Amino acid sequence: MKPGTYTVEICKPGYVPLRYDSVTVANEHMTELNVTMRRMGGETIAPAGQKKIRVSPNPTNANVLIQIDPELNLSSLSIYDISGRLVRNIQNPARSFLWYGIDEKNRDVATGVYWLLGQGESSTVTQKVVIVREPGFW
Repeated sequence: MKPGTYTVEICKPGYVPLRYDSVTVANEHMTELNVTMRRMGGETIAPAGQKKIRVSPNPTNANVLIQIDPELNLSSLSIYDISGRLVRNIQNPARSFLWYGIDEKNRDVATGVYWLLGQGESSTVTQKVVIVREPGFW
């Protein structure tokens, strides 16, 4: 990479995506970024009793109500598909809002599993959402 400052996103299917802002690449030496990724699994990575993100209905055919525990104080909520591709990013999300099952370009997302990744100053939580767009499912 050319010298400069970059935002680095690391995604791997089955793992919680990571994002690093302001990674500096210098001309004189190699820049190394060591990371530890956490496996996705279960409904949430937050231990039982901790604050979390709730979604309903789940599974859904389109609209899902997302409720964020107020004490999380999230600065962003990102939605990723199962392959780790960023679908939608919401800065300073409201405590309760509807996601209409659309991506950043206002296109309907496909049937599949999606991961909500909420990030705050001192916390990171995830929640799984299943979208089923098959006719007659509902």
